[in-house]
Amino acid sequence: PQSPSLGRALSEDQFSCSICLEVFVEPVTTPCGHSFCKACLLGYWTHSKKFTCPMCKKSYSRRPEMSVNRVLAEISSQFQGLMLAGGSGGAGGSGGSSRGSTLNLSSDTSHSSPSSTDNGEFARAGEVPCDACIGRKVKALKSCLNCPGSFCEVHLRHHKKVKSLTSHRLIEPTFHLEEKICKKHERLLEIYCRSDHTCICTACAEASHRSHDLVSAEHEWKKKMVS
Repeated sequence: PQSPSLGRALSEDQFSCSICLEVFVEPVTTPCGHSFCKACLLGYWTHSKKFTCPMCKKSYSRRPEMSVNRVLAEISSQFQGLMLAGGSGGAGGSGGSSRGSTLNLSSDTSHSSPSSTDNGEFARAGEVPCDACIGRKVKALKSCLNCPGSFCEVHLRHHKKVKSLTSHRLIEPTFHLEEKICKKHERLLEIYCRSDHTCICTACAEASHRSHDLVSAEHEWKKKMVS
């Protein structure tokens, strides 16, 4: 039998986001101690226009700085694997529900997310990887300007199911996404202002660069590459 230090009986509720009611994807924890999918929480705050915890309603004057809990993400990924295996008669032949399944809690983090084996191709050199995959990453299908992040088919499901995320702007997979987003308007920095020598978004161009010499950022980049 498996050692108690490596496994324990766990329920689905312990790894479910209370916003989307699915297993955590990129879980983050609020200062008050409650965990949610990163995209779900950011979507909730965007929709409500104030920074409160969806669980206990504790309010914050500014958006808390949070990073993805990699340990919880890895455990959630393993648990989702047990759910998928249980649904197809796997997980030691138990089949059916995954509640009470034994989860490997060893320090080995080489296991990959179920999505990286069953739900898409692995990202190769030159392809944008999914930010939410644990271990070997699957090729991203879309990048989200609001989260921001890039997601494979499985980890993109929140944007289709959670109401507060359906309005998020999805674009083709993009490398180094955060560096290419206007922090003020949450839009791509796809315009180059030759007057101010800086990259701007379409909203910036309309608001304060109307009379300036503007070209597409891609055009300017190609010009500098050949010069």
